[in-house]
Amino acid sequence: MALPQESKILIIGAGCFGISTAYHLLRRGFTDVTVIDRSEVLPAKDAASNDFNRIVRTSYADPVYSNLAKEAIESWKKDAADLWGDSYHESGVVLLESFGSAPGSYADKAYENDLKQGIRVRRLESQKEITQVFPPGITLSFRESRGHINYDSGWADAGKAIGLMTSKVASMGGKVIPASAKWTPKYNKL
Repeated sequence: MALPQESKILIIGAGCFGISTAYHLLRRGFTDVTVIDRSEVLPAKDAASNDFNRIVRTSYADPVYSNLAKEAIESWKKDAADLWGDSYHESGVVLLESFGSAPGSYADKAYENDLKQGIRVRRLESQKEITQVFPPGITLSFRESRGHINYDSGWADAGKAIGLMTSKVASMGGKVIPASAKWTPKYNKL
């Protein structure tokens, strides 16, 4: 039996999972969604999802993760104007391993998965090739390494993204209540 869209939904925690759940419920037509969080300031300064340098990449040895990451990156790009703003930065990601790694290594599998998905990648087989993909002036110590650069990946300002999604949830009619651990009469009914 499907849950009626008028059901009262209470979500504990306004981190990436809580606020994302609220967003998707509201998108699906639920009308009474409330998110509570212990922090007075959102996103919470000590939350795992509040960071400014999360690597976003498709280069995984497991094809399921690789595909999921590709879908996520597509959302970062497609939904930028409406949701993410400039939280995502497609800078490219370099994946390296030591020379002499066994065939079928993590990096080899990640490279193959990227190729199968049509990701723009380039093999890096020497110290010179590795050095060339970094900005001038960067000192590297990747001796005897090889790998690849994935041009279709980058990094996200996760804290900014969570803040934007929290604002979006509120603009869609969701209730976001910070400092809920400090219960007050104002919020004694949900």
